[in-house]
Amino acid sequence: MSEEGGTVGFRVQRRLFGGLLAVLLGAVISASAATAEAATEAPDLAVGALSPPRQISPGSDFELSWTALNLGDGPAIDVQYDVVISNADVLGSSSRRLHSARFTLDAFSEVDFVERLQLPALTDPHAIPPGLYYIGVIIDPNGEIAEPDKSNNTAVSPVLVASSTLSVLNQSLPPAQIGSHYCVRLDSVGGNGISVWSVAAGSRLPPGLALNDLPAKAREQGLPFVTMLCGVPTEEGRFGFTVSVTSAGLTASQGLELEVTGSGLPLMIVTKELPAATFRQAYLADLGAVGGKTPYAWSVLDGTLPSGIALRRDGTLLGQPIDDDGHKFKVLLTDAAGRTAEQELELPVTPPAKLTCTTTSLPKRGLSETYDGVVLGAAGGKKPYKWKTIDTTRLGVEIGESSIALGEVPPPGITLAESGALSGAPSQVGSYLWTVEVSDSATPAESQKCPIEVNVESDHGLTVSTQGLPAAIAGQPYRAKLQATGGQGALTWTVFSGRLPQGLNLSEDGTIDGTPTKAQLEGEERIVFSFVAEARDERMLRGLGQQSITLLAEAPPSYTPPKKGDVHCSAVSADPSLLALAAGLGLVALRRRRS
Repeated sequence: MSEEGGTVGFRVQRRLFGGLLAVLLGAVISASAATAEAATEAPDLAVGALSPPRQISPGSDFELSWTALNLGDGPAIDVQYDVVISNADVLGSSSRRLHSARFTLDAFSEVDFVERLQLPALTDPHAIPPGLYYIGVIIDPNGEIAEPDKSNNTAVSPVLVASSTLSVLNQSLPPAQIGSHYCVRLDSVGGNGISVWSVAAGSRLPPGLALNDLPAKAREQGLPFVTMLCGVPTEEGRFGFTVSVTSAGLTASQGLELEVTGSGLPLMIVTKELPAATFRQAYLADLGAVGGKTPYAWSVLDGTLPSGIALRRDGTLLGQPIDDDGHKFKVLLTDAAGRTAEQELELPVTPPAKLTCTTTSLPKRGLSETYDGVVLGAAGGKKPYKWKTIDTTRLGVEIGESSIALGEVPPPGITLAESGALSGAPSQVGSYLWTVEVSDSATPAESQKCPIEVNVESDHGLTVSTQGLPAAIAGQPYRAKLQATGGQGALTWTVFSGRLPQGLNLSEDGTIDGTPTKAQLEGEERIVFSFVAEARDERMLRGLGQQSITLLAEAPPSYTPPKKGDVHCSAVSADPSLLALAAGLGLVALRRRRS
């Protein structure tokens, strides 16, 4: 046992036991006398109430109150006692002596002590670092007094040694080597000895390093712990950062610099196996390498990753796999000096519990762009799978369009093989909901219906080019022909919105003919009828054009009836703004009363 510190002063108050204690001791003595009339008188020493302060500051005075008891029938003469401090609640050889003295105590009596003590300052070579300790009193530490029971000669109580200042002891860090394990303990002095470390706001640790508490989870359990700066550096260079420590409400920070040098090893990929992924579950794994010169760049050299998984340039594999096939592939690692390394890897995927469709939409294609090489996907169940079409619906996604059921066939131009392979090219533009069914090879077979979205984009425009149709005379025959540019094959014409004068009709070939009635003028000299004409080609490509026909009550003096096929032409494009115009367009009638 070592001895440090000293007594500033102490008070002693002696008294005999009285009251209930005396009665109890008398009963014990009487019982003992009845069984052992010739017993020898002997002291029985014990430590009573021990009351240290809750917290002690190094270099400052503190008081310790305690009571010495003599429970025996013999006096205790010139007995030594020690006041000690220990980092364990069992006092032993590692305990540190703060004060030692002697006392004499009559039989069945007690004495109160008030010790005034002091811990060495933190600047003292023998300073006690801040932290949780146990302060105790040991009576007769050397066993000089004969007693019937020595188990009660010691008492301990916890105490926190804390400082009003806090500082970081780490002023520099030993160098690290890229690819090699690195670990340094962070130390501070002051506070209450319970130091919580963090990286200061706006600061970053060198790549590959992190702060770790040891033992793990000790902090959450309220047990002693230390904080280490550990990891495997992944980049060369000098890295500056700032760490912060808090303790007993105090905070201190320290700027540090770590130099990471090259390993001198040849460039080598150390990842040989990958953890398995689970279907449609988040996956994350890092590829590792040593040697060469950082930074590294990773890429897939050969083979394919599972659908939904990607390899980032920094070597991170992440995503959610949407197939359950085992995938073998080869990765390429390139360092900053242009050196390369290759490694074959396999990423297994745990399948879903039941048969599941994985294809929900097809890649966008234009007219005549092939789907050759595209294969519908599924996961789970027993392979191989069999595919068939259930139905297809052409969706009415534009203004004025209605959905059309096409039956048990794929979208126009597309062919589905039983294996799930697609071929052919879309032959009509539009959006389709294609429902297919996949069945596995189990007995009995498990099946699943899969709705698939198909969008076919147009490869060129269809434009209604007619503008300014000739006027019509009430009661006289009328004929005009709408024109369009673009599209493929024969065009089909309809009135998209608005209406023609009564008596006129629009044929599918774009011809407007008939004889407008006089009654619809209702006494007006003229009325202008506006409408939007729609043209569609064989591939369902669509064009819209705003048109108008003026209906006159009488032919003007210079009027010449339109000849067959007479038109007035200029371009009107069928774009989204025109669709919006068409949606709100109604019959526009300009009326002027006859005078």
